[in-house]
Amino acid sequence: MKFKSVILILPAIATEIFFVFYLLSQNTHPLLSEDGLIENLQILMLGMAIFYSWRIFSLKNLSYRKIFFVVASILSVILCEEISWGQRIINFEAPKIFLAHNVQQEFNFHNLSFIIYKNNTIMMGLMLFSGLTILSLHLKPVLLLNKLFMPEFYLFFFTMLPFVIWTISQVDNFIFNGTSQIMKMQEVHELLFYSSLMLYIQNLYSKQKKLEFR
Repeated sequence: MKFKSVILILPAIATEIFFVFYLLSQNTHPLLSEDGLIENLQILMLGMAIFYSWRIFSLKNLSYRKIFFVVASILSVILCEEISWGQRIINFEAPKIFLAHNVQQEFNFHNLSFIIYKNNTIMMGLMLFSGLTILSLHLKPVLLLNKLFMPEFYLFFFTMLPFVIWTISQVDNFIFNGTSQIMKMQEVHELLFYSSLMLYIQNLYSKQKKLEFR
C-alpha cells in the first residue's frame, strides 16, 4: 500500500476510534451539536468537492466534463440543505409547514419528520455500496472502462469503517433497547463520506491535470 494511502487512512481510523470512546464517555456532545466542529467540517468538505467538480467541468476537450456539472449541482443542493438554504446565515424564519414538520424547525427537507429517521440508513447504504464498488474495481480492474476513474484504495476504509461501526451500534442498540451512545455518530459518518467524495474528485482532477501537461 502506498505511503500516501496509509497517511490518509490513519485520520479516518483515528476519527472513528476517537468518537466511539468520546460518545461512550460523555453525556453531552458539543462536538456533534448544530453548527459544531463536525458540521462545519462537513460544509468545508462539501465546498471543496464542489470546487473540484467545477474545476473538472471547466477543463476543455474532456469527454466526461458534463458529468461533473451534474455532480457539482447535486453537491450544491446537499450543501444548501446542510445550511438550511441560508437560514443559519441570514436567520430568516422557516415557513409554517417546516416549523410544524421539521424536527429542527428549519428550512430544509432532510430533517422533515417523515424523512429524518431514514437518513442514517440511506447514508449507510451509500457507504456499503461505495465500499463494495471500490473493492470490486480493485479486485477486477477490467470492470472499469477508463482507469482514470479508479478510486484510490484508501477510500475503501473511509466508506467501510463507518458501516462497520454503524452495524455494531445497531447490534448494541438492539441489546440495550435503544440506549447505545454510538448511534449518535451519524454526523461523523457524514463527514467521512463527504471527505471521501472530496478526496476522490480532487484526485481525479489532479490526474487529469497531469495528463494535460504531458
